[in-house]
Amino acid sequence: MLLHGIKEGNERKMQNTKLSTVRHQVKDHVEEYRFLLKPTLILSAIYLVAISAILRANFYYDDDIARALKGFTGWGFSRYLSNFLSQFVHASTYLSDVSPLPQIIAVFLTALASAIAVYLITGEEKPSFWHLIAAIPIGLSPYFLECLSFKYDSPYMALSVLFSIAPLLFCNGNWIVYVLCTVCGMLGMCTTYQASSGIFPMLVIVMGISRWVKGEDTRKILRFYAVSATGYILGMLLFRTVLMTEYIDYASTTAASGSALIPCAVSNYKKYIARFLIGYKPEWLAVTFLICVCFLVTAVSQSKKNKFLTFVFTGLATLILFLLSFGVYPFLTSPLFAPRAMYGIGCFVAFLGIFATSKAPKAYFAKAACLILSWFFFTFSFTYGNALSVQAQYTDFRITEAIDDLIECDTLSSDEEVTLQITGTIGYSPVIENMLEEFPIIKSLVPVTFQGDGWWGEYGIRFYYGLPEMKLADTYDPPDREMTMITDNYLHTIWEDDNYIWIDLH
Repeated sequence: MLLHGIKEGNERKMQNTKLSTVRHQVKDHVEEYRFLLKPTLILSAIYLVAISAILRANFYYDDDIARALKGFTGWGFSRYLSNFLSQFVHASTYLSDVSPLPQIIAVFLTALASAIAVYLITGEEKPSFWHLIAAIPIGLSPYFLECLSFKYDSPYMALSVLFSIAPLLFCNGNWIVYVLCTVCGMLGMCTTYQASSGIFPMLVIVMGISRWVKGEDTRKILRFYAVSATGYILGMLLFRTVLMTEYIDYASTTAASGSALIPCAVSNYKKYIARFLIGYKPEWLAVTFLICVCFLVTAVSQSKKNKFLTFVFTGLATLILFLLSFGVYPFLTSPLFAPRAMYGIGCFVAFLGIFATSKAPKAYFAKAACLILSWFFFTFSFTYGNALSVQAQYTDFRITEAIDDLIECDTLSSDEEVTLQITGTIGYSPVIENMLEEFPIIKSLVPVTFQGDGWWGEYGIRFYYGLPEMKLADTYDPPDREMTMITDNYLHTIWEDDNYIWIDLH
């Protein structure tokens, strides 16, 4: 008995020792990256102030309209982690509207990802003011603002950015651990939001250029690229073969194959670049180009290796980085072309800006360019947020006027199911119409939620205003039937016939 007691005591001591060791290791890791806290809080404050107008607008963005009404999860495109984590964010399996909490969480996650990117590129635990300024486009590019507009989706979109960047914290340790972390990171990214699929390789390339400029051994740089590529490819393949389910809706998860792959990618790249050039203001484009030039000049001037090779390597890398901004989407047969599919552009310009402001002793041009572009994006955040508010007011006005005239319809008092058809659109508020020439990207960012589109344009009037439940017509063409006109004014024309109502918006 005595020996048995001594044995149990020794086992307990060993277990306690192991637990203590684990606690010390966790504590050491937390302490190791404690320096990230300050830049994360600074960037969180900047991002939060910038999106304050978006939060104030209280705009139900696209599928927020349905989620707020019915409280469902159901994120498609194999976004399993988004479905799972949403139940913790909303503290229920019924996802009630708890905004702006999800957007605040998204801000913090994006700020943490930005702070990590600054550290990885600069190698400095105490980043300067200019490094943080250069990082701002990660969270405030016009494309990522759409992500932060979602009351429900935003935390998981931001988390996908963090999943893409965080694995590189382990790149200097054991390569097996690094590969495993990368695989896990890519699986996390793919199961939250796949638009981040180009961020990891972009950051890897910039870090490799940073090592080249410092004069690090070429074989070590190539090994870093090879190990990073291994982890990335394994993670993406694991998701594609094991976790991903085919999904066809407003976009497709099907990749082009065989001889169709290159033509498909070229066609999609042309479309993405066209949208980029149309939506991006000329001033933004000019400053972005200047940052690219500063990146190239800084790399060549500060390189401790062959200047010509550095020029060729960095110039080619800049082009590849821009193409990677769109992730794997260009290789899909029917990719998403919304702004939220293009926020890799913000990461692209931020990574180049961080590099350019950190590698040269003075870097006056780079600092000025980063400051100007970040200020452009910071102020645009308020413009966009206020545009959402104005559009919401305009939409409520148009729906209210339509419902006032619908009261005249005898069809609404019928006991039978009513069919509703909406054609036309309310378009944009006159306030927004006036700013579209100056800010063309607003047209892509601000959704019209009262129109005949068979999508969110009809959802609000059907379910949000207490009208009898109505089904949608199965056609978008004007109905081929005799109907009685109920009202006709500058806002809309309404007809009815039996259990059929047609609203033509002007």
